Amino acid sequence: MREFEKKRKIRKFIYSKFIILVLLLLLFLLVRGTMGVYQKSKESNGRENSSAVSLSKLENRKSQLEKDLEILNSNVGIEEQLRTRYSFSREGEKVIIIIDEDVEEIAVPEKKGIVDKTVSWFKGLDLLE
Repeated sequence: MREFEKKRKIRKFIYSKFIILVLLLLLFLLVRGTMGVYQKSKESNGRENSSAVSLSKLENRKSQLEKDLEILNSNVGIEEQLRTRYSFSREGEKVIIIIDEDVEEIAVPEKKGIVDKTVSWFKGLDLLE
C-alpha cells in the first residue's frame, strides 16, 4: 500500500500545475531557439545563393576582360579600338559622308514682337478683316 501512496505522490508532483508550467516554459524556450536557428539558416542560404550568382557574374566578366585584353595586346586590336573610339584613320584613307535626301528641314519659329502677336491674335478672331 505504501508503494501505491509513493507512486501517487510522485504522480501528483509530476502532474502539478507548477511542473507543467515549468515544462511549458522550457518547451517555449526550446521552440523559440529552434525558430531563431531556422530563420538564420534560411537567411544564410539566401545569401549563399546570391553570392553564387555574384561569383558567376564576376567570373563571366573576368573571362570577357581577359579576352578583351588579349585583343588589345595585338596591333590589330589597338588599331580597331583607335578607329572606333577616336575616329582615327590611316594615311591615304579618305572620309566619305553620306547625306540622305529625305531629311526634313527643321522649322525655325519666327520671332515675332508683342505687336505682331497681338495683331495675329485679333486676326484669329476675324475682327480686323
